[in-house]
Amino acid sequence: MPSNLSPGSLAAALSGHGPELVERVFGQIDRSAVCTTQVRLRGRARVSTTPLGGTLLRHGMTAEDHRALRTAFHHTAQLLLAAGAVELLPPVAAAPPLHDTAEVEAFCAGVEPGDWQLVSVHSMASCRMGLAERGGVCDELGRPHGYHNLHVSDASVLPGVTGISPQGTIMAFAHEIAARFLHT
Repeated sequence: MPSNLSPGSLAAALSGHGPELVERVFGQIDRSAVCTTQVRLRGRARVSTTPLGGTLLRHGMTAEDHRALRTAFHHTAQLLLAAGAVELLPPVAAAPPLHDTAEVEAFCAGVEPGDWQLVSVHSMASCRMGLAERGGVCDELGRPHGYHNLHVSDASVLPGVTGISPQGTIMAFAHEIAARFLHT
């Protein structure tokens, strides 16, 4: 799906590339696009605190996850090339720009799990709604089990990772939780 394209988001996407490529792409920003390929990863995630007080999310990639990323990138690249794209920059800092199907095939055959530069925008399912005995963290009102004056109403209450843009689902959950809170 198309993603937001601003100088800041483009700079972040190109952060692992050399200055020549970055300058060339910024010189063509009016003819550029950023596309997101969303994949539902199955590996376990871990949240930790950094030494300076920040938060770090790490996701362990399984072999199935890597296959899904390669397949999703391959399909996206084929679609973009068929639509007239002349150059693709995969989310791998060491990868050269790709210009045709053969280069896409070679990239997908050689990319390693640790090569991907992945982004997680919505951390989901860390405070799942559900019964405590079944692993749920929050009840149907978005309250963490054992708390009555705290409500969670973001992507963390989803029962699992959606694999697609969760914005509508997040908004629906937030509205439902707020409505239930107001009527209790």
